[in-house]
Amino acid sequence: MKNIAILAALVAACSSANAQLKITEVMYKGMFGEFIEVTNTGSALTASQTDDYSYDDSGASAGKVPFPAVALANNQCVIITEVSSAIFNLAWYTEPSGDNGLITVAPVIIGNSTDNLGRSDTINIFQNSTVVDKLSYNDEAVPPNGPRTEDVSAVPITGWDHTLDNMTNGGVTEWKLSNTSDVATKWQAGNPSQSAGSAPIGSPGRYVTATP
Repeated sequence: MKNIAILAALVAACSSANAQLKITEVMYKGMFGEFIEVTNTGSALTASQTDDYSYDDSGASAGKVPFPAVALANNQCVIITEVSSAIFNLAWYTEPSGDNGLITVAPVIIGNSTDNLGRSDTINIFQNSTVVDKLSYNDEAVPPNGPRTEDVSAVPITGWDHTLDNMTNGGVTEWKLSNTSDVATKWQAGNPSQSAGSAPIGSPGRYVTATP
């Protein structure tokens, strides 16, 4: 029985280590809805493989928000948002400010999610019943665990270790706010003539990291 238990633990550990879907961008509150970006950082996944994944917040219940059974290419993203996929598409990819052609592979959008984020929360990504990526944040903590992501998303800095569960680790911030000065990777959502200066900033659907 002991050997069986050890084998089961090793299988679970390998599943977590080899999981390809990683949390790569977060906005807990935004003019056009909150969103979470999860990226396939490995080789292409078949529809049946993607179907094994799901999301939940701090409730940590596998299967709460299931991923659709669709094939995912390398670096293709899944977006989880509280607004409809039509609104998210319009705001981030269609309006004149647009994505400036930065999106080369259209993301898969899971819209109308009711499993919403709070200002202090945890994001859990499951592969079947195993947590394979996890991110906690709370900008109101002392010291803060990550930046405040209201209308500005946060992305991991270059070289961020996905085995870390917090935006800030050992007093070092591992995630930074998106910045439109980096025009090669970030943009503003919405029609600039209607929401100039106040539109959300991010790069949903494009896997990027920030410089330290």
